[in-house]
Amino acid sequence: MSLENLSKLTVGDILIRKVLTVTDNETVMDAAKKMAALNVGAIVIVNKDKQVVGIFSERDNLNKVTSCGKNPSETKITEVLTPKIVTFKSDATVFEALRIMHEMNFRHAPVVENKALIGIISIKDINKAIYNSLSKILFE
Repeated sequence: MSLENLSKLTVGDILIRKVLTVTDNETVMDAAKKMAALNVGAIVIVNKDKQVVGIFSERDNLNKVTSCGKNPSETKITEVLTPKIVTFKSDATVFEALRIMHEMNFRHAPVVENKALIGIISIKDINKAIYNSLSKILFE
């Protein structure tokens, strides 16, 4: 790997294809149980047509549910999800995604092609990919 190749690394190269989702008629408890079972920090909310309608993260749970005294078993996920989200296409560069995520202060983003959810990326995924690539450049 070279620095030139690193600069061309795309979201599609690092995305996680198995995306954890809940439908827009489920509760916060449904989402939280799925997140806890797989130890993930965010879950994508989809409608009946499997199109992305938002994302729900650990921060959303803390700021919109727990600290407000809402009952997770009675709170619909649509009441507390983040609806205005940034999505990326698989051909976006990792550095462009990192810049946008840093500037807009979010840690998870769905990857969408032709309105279909194909994956998810996180700041952790990006950091790992950059670290691994730089390690190869510097130490091999």
